Amino acid sequence: MVEYHVSYPYEYNNITEMSGDSDLIIKGYVTESKTIGDINGHELLFTDYTIKVTDVYKGKLSVNEIVVKQTGANVYGLKRKIQEDPLMTKDVTMILFLKEYEKNKYFIIGGPQGRFEIHDDKIYSLGEIHASVKIMTKHLVTQGISIEELELNIK
Repeated sequence: MVEYHVSYPYEYNNITEMSGDSDLIIKGYVTESKTIGDINGHELLFTDYTIKVTDVYKGKLSVNEIVVKQTGANVYGLKRKIQEDPLMTKDVTMILFLKEYEKNKYFIIGGPQGRFEIHDDKIYSLGEIHASVKIMTKHLVTQGISIEELELNIK
């Protein structure tokens, strides 16, 4: 495994602040992934994830699937990833705070800060699920809020 470390230009203090910077906030899950970049070279790789959108909390969509780009990839059993931003996986329902860079193509704002997971109908920051992300999401701890509570914080 090759791990990279990054620093993000902005640390969000709460969900409301993040929602202000987002073009789109959705609930969804990964259906497919595709590695982008030279898999035999030494350049940083990316993964384009196809996300099935089940709910939209901010923004408008005319499609039910979007592409979300994440830095890192799992190629031939070798992971190249940002230590503080675990690669997305199938079968995990997420809340994503997104910025559009091309029609129906997005990146997650603040890296791991803009990605939450849903477990037992409760929403958790990525740092509450993955210890490696804890420091990056320290202001975004939810302790398992409901969708209704999340919607109260979206502007």
